[in-house]
Amino acid sequence: MRSGKAPLMSVPSMNVWPNCPSWKRCMEIRARLMEEQDLQWNGVPKRYRDFY
Repeated sequence: MRSGKAPLMSVPSMNVWPNCPSWKRCMEIRARLMEEQDLQWNGVPKRYRDFY
């Protein structure tokens, strides 16, 4: 049975990534580039609100 946690968070090395300086820098760069390109976090342009 799985716990309520995300499946990958049970892997020990996955718990280290968010605290790694290079991971944080990567996420900052990703956020900046996506903002420059006017994209949502999932890569869809911000002008699209629905997928219907």
